[in-house]
Amino acid sequence: MKQIKRYILISIVLYSFKNQALSQIVAKLDTITETSTEPYNQVCFIETYRVRKFSKNGTFKSTGFFIATNEILTAGHNLYSNRLTKVTNIKIIPGRYKENSAFDIIELKGELTCQNSIFVHPSFKWNKVNNDFGIIIIP
Repeated sequence: MKQIKRYILISIVLYSFKNQALSQIVAKLDTITETSTEPYNQVCFIETYRVRKFSKNGTFKSTGFFIATNEILTAGHNLYSNRLTKVTNIKIIPGRYKENSAFDIIELKGELTCQNSIFVHPSFKWNKVNNDFGIIIIP
């Protein structure tokens, strides 16, 4: 199971960082402070606020990668839950380093806006690793 997750993560990283050698990226992970340049400006921090029917509402934190100007690839479980929840707010922080961001924060507000902006693979199952990816389309 861990090997599958690692394979998916490596595939996403390789896709997102296109022309960068993986070894160079891994060697720099602890020292990246300039996030306004490629490929680091393609990485974003995501805060998803969910309203839950039977438990506490809350904000869930994750990461994603810009794959187009207005499209972000992330894990499906960051966007979908089978626990009767509704996503009502998504905050996207491109190029975040600690509490600073190299770019403006993008915020999708409202249940309808969020519902129309998030897409999870149709075969995604909450308790499975297969097809655990989703797309956020920024309107």
